[in-house]
Amino acid sequence: MRVVFIAEEDVGANFAMLGAELRRSGVAQARVMVVNESEGRVAAPDIPHQLDGGAEATRLFEGADSVHFVGIDPRSTSLGARTIESMLSDCRRVVHLDSCTDGQARSLRDYADDTGAAVFSARPSRCQKFSATLLPPFVPTWRGLFSPISPGSRGRADLSRKGVVHASSMAPFRRRRKLEDLIDRAEMSVAANGRVDTLVGVRQEVVLRRRRHSNLALGTWEDGIGRSGIETLAQGVPLVAAVSASTLEGYARLAGGPVPLISPEDLEQVVAQIDPRGECVSQGAAWARKLLEPARYFDMLRAAWSA
Repeated sequence: MRVVFIAEEDVGANFAMLGAELRRSGVAQARVMVVNESEGRVAAPDIPHQLDGGAEATRLFEGADSVHFVGIDPRSTSLGARTIESMLSDCRRVVHLDSCTDGQARSLRDYADDTGAAVFSARPSRCQKFSATLLPPFVPTWRGLFSPISPGSRGRADLSRKGVVHASSMAPFRRRRKLEDLIDRAEMSVAANGRVDTLVGVRQEVVLRRRRHSNLALGTWEDGIGRSGIETLAQGVPLVAAVSASTLEGYARLAGGPVPLISPEDLEQVVAQIDPRGECVSQGAAWARKLLEPARYFDMLRAAWSA
């Protein structure tokens, strides 16, 4: 099976990592191209379309068995003088309603209806609005950066180690008022043996390393948990999150249990009780591994490729 992913952006390198795992496991000959590529990600797309004028991408589109469009409309997106749609042969189309506005998502939904394409989204509300299937961001939970720290690591740390409450964002906190509010509350509640660690607009690898060693993380999302929230749970870090409960049902169905989040109402109590050297007892890691089981991912993709 020859599969090509083309994404408007791949902020968490999730499609790049998915493509690599599809190749490694022998599920598909997967290639990944990103139009607006970001620097500093833990994995990179593997089609250098900007270096060869789109020659390799054109060849891959013409020979693909399935093409996934992530926030990309193939009817209006061109490589050179040709639109992507004009390059496609008799292949299966798959549409991901991510990295795009609601208006663009509506246009892609219409395209899917016209071509019989399968439709996925990582956003629960968008799944409900556009009759898409929920497909969380692909996270390789077995890799070091995405896994919990080894048992006993904190107990071996220096006695001066402080308890860490972590919060990070690509956008300034002033543009994420709910998250900024959680940070302010945490700073007022943290004990003398604790501190609040904040990162804004830094490389993904730095965020993963810093958050993995923290005792608690903060997050707010408008639609579901969000990529960074899923990564946090996979790392075994307890997560205080302000989310809409109605957007969590899809995750619970996939993982076979409720999302193990801490309510913002309990923030002050949880922060005040942080033990800097205590073992991580979060249920998030086990839950995230059920949610992100690669076999389920591959089964869902196979169904889209063969429908």
